[in-house]
Amino acid sequence: MPSIRPTATAGIRAWAALAVLLKSAPPERAGAASAISETGAELGGALGIAVLGSVATAVYGRHLAGHLPEGVPAGAAAAARETLPAALEAAGRLPPGPGGALAEAARDAFAHSLHVHAIVLVPLLAALALLTFMLCREPAQRDEAPTADLAPSPAE
Repeated sequence: MPSIRPTATAGIRAWAALAVLLKSAPPERAGAASAISETGAELGGALGIAVLGSVATAVYGRHLAGHLPEGVPAGAAAAARETLPAALEAAGRLPPGPGGALAEAARDAFAHSLHVHAIVLVPLLAALALLTFMLCREPAQRDEAPTADLAPSPAE
């Protein structure tokens, strides 16, 4: 059940963000505002997955390459540097000693990649939250006197 919660709350957060966006757009531009919002969400999601996924994969492979245990054949080591599932599969085909050490090293490399991922992501999210706050603030009210209605009255 815990894995369903982020997905379920993402819909609520997206709905709330869309409501704020549409409320700030003039009614005649609501369709365009909605389309731009949806395009931005799709593009941002795709770029986030691509960029941050690439960072995490590169960190995983590099960390594992530097921490491979002794006795792991070159073929198994090459497969293990690709992904965690590939590393666990390669470790399962090895004798218990080197296989267990490879599985442990792969899990450690994966955890390390998640830590680096978070170190990259947290400041990025903080900067985006600050930018959003700055862009969504109400504009400062001007201290101007109200202008008189320039339209002629019907009696004139």
